[in-house]
Amino acid sequence: MKKHLLLILGSASFALLTACATLSPTTTPKTSLWEVSTAQRVIYIASDTEVLSASDYPLPAQFAAAFSESGSLYVEQIPPASKENQESLHSDMVKFALLPGDETLQDLLTPAQLATVQAAMQTAGLPYSHFQRLQPWLVALILMSDPANHAILGIKPQEQLTRRFYLDAKTRNVPVTPFESYAKTFQIGSSMPREVQVEWLLHVSKPDDDKQDKHAKIRELVKAWRMGDTAAVAALSGSFKVFPKVREALVVQRNQTWVRILEDKLGTKGEPVFVVVGDGHLLGQESMLSLLREAGYRVRQL
Repeated sequence: MKKHLLLILGSASFALLTACATLSPTTTPKTSLWEVSTAQRVIYIASDTEVLSASDYPLPAQFAAAFSESGSLYVEQIPPASKENQESLHSDMVKFALLPGDETLQDLLTPAQLATVQAAMQTAGLPYSHFQRLQPWLVALILMSDPANHAILGIKPQEQLTRRFYLDAKTRNVPVTPFESYAKTFQIGSSMPREVQVEWLLHVSKPDDDKQDKHAKIRELVKAWRMGDTAAVAALSGSFKVFPKVREALVVQRNQTWVRILEDKLGTKGEPVFVVVGDGHLLGQESMLSLLREAGYRVRQL
């Protein structure tokens, strides 16, 4: 189970975060990078779609310019880019994301429901036996990362913004701070009611659209992201409204926590800060950007 989890957890956040996107159109889209500023400090916030491939680089010039000015990097979690990080991720998963005792998904689902989940996992190229001990919310998140289709399109964790900027920061000796640990993420997900987790898992286990159509949508999503067309990104990403409790726990509450961290930085003098988060955290009325605007900060799309 450990080997398969480490291969896909890096991209699983894309499926969750973009699924919750609902945003009003922007007037002059440029890039998926924003500047939040006060008289004391500037913070750059970059949107990570988690569906980039090597051919999508180089990024728009604004990204490199903003990062070169910044003296620190904030990310959702430290990417599992090293053996030490991978071991920590696996340890936290075992502590906080497994079903209790000897329970498996089979104990939570009817035979028909189990068959649906197993079929979805087979389509995704994920051995059910390696994931049956995980809590339903995490299995849903992993399925939504769509590993089989991502592999076909050359979408790899090492090509995503968080991993790229993390490695660049390490090369430049730029401090990297995670908004939360994997342990905290697992605890948040596992705190959701069991019935909500199961309902979500069954929803994402439904048969997918035609593969060619899905591939076309991902390419359209990357194009919209590159142009900073947030309305198109939201439309292509879908909606998470049918699962408000999941969205509240995994997106809205985390946005509020992370914005408080950024407000502390904005209130003190210092070098610019570069932030990379999944695009779902930057889309919608309860997004990090909306919360910062409502708090009176100047927010500008670059």
